[in-house]
Amino acid sequence: MNSLFGPADFDAPAPHPSTVLFGRDLTERVVAAEPTDSGLTLWLRDTSDKVSVCDIASAPWLLLGSPLDLSANPVELAGDGLRFLYRFPTLSAYHEARFRSRDQHAAMLAYPSATKMALMMSGITLFKGMTMADTRRMQVDLETEGLSPVPEENRILLIAVGDNRGLLDTIEGGEKEMLEKLVALVAQRDPDVIEGHNLYGFDLPFLVARAARHGVRLALGRDGSEMRMGAERNFAAGGITRPFTPAFIHGRHIIDTYLALQ
Repeated sequence: MNSLFGPADFDAPAPHPSTVLFGRDLTERVVAAEPTDSGLTLWLRDTSDKVSVCDIASAPWLLLGSPLDLSANPVELAGDGLRFLYRFPTLSAYHEARFRSRDQHAAMLAYPSATKMALMMSGITLFKGMTMADTRRMQVDLETEGLSPVPEENRILLIAVGDNRGLLDTIEGGEKEMLEKLVALVAQRDPDVIEGHNLYGFDLPFLVARAARHGVRLALGRDGSEMRMGAERNFAAGGITRPFTPAFIHGRHIIDTYLALQ
């Protein structure tokens, strides 16, 4: 696995179209990536359905159209346009340089996502060499007493769960017990992707609110961390946009089929 490319890589002949589509790194079966202080943690699912973890080194970067006095020295790439490549030792140094470049109205290419930057620099592509059946996908759906999680009586009645490895079940019982069983089941089945219809708009915020009421940690992340809700953003659907609040689960992807249907 190539963990970091040098300047010479950018001056190489034009890549084959397949590398443009699927990434220049040949590593296959990467199912998740999360940023670390020095690069990325990768999860790989092998052909026997086992998951392994590895770390790669990478550094945050930005491309500028002309050199600026930043906290790093640029590498000048061949060609015209955005050809001054800056790399930074930390994300904080990168963000400072990005904001300074923006304030000076510099032509630049920059990404706020550390994961996206590391994947682009390394050429690693998620799910390369895999089919839909190769990924482990879990579906989750709630049945509740009401549409708002705020009233105490609007409890979760049951949680329907399934995956593409034969799981098809309902979690029933007391609300706190159901939440704890869901957390344990996700850890046991270890899905790469969690799917559902209107997850962002209903199921996940409802889970967060009811878990907080009972003091249950929604430790759904692959590192044992809790699911977290992000800031509201807009989702483009044709000529209109719809607001939604994304959720993040460390080492796992979330697919909301309601947004996909839009």
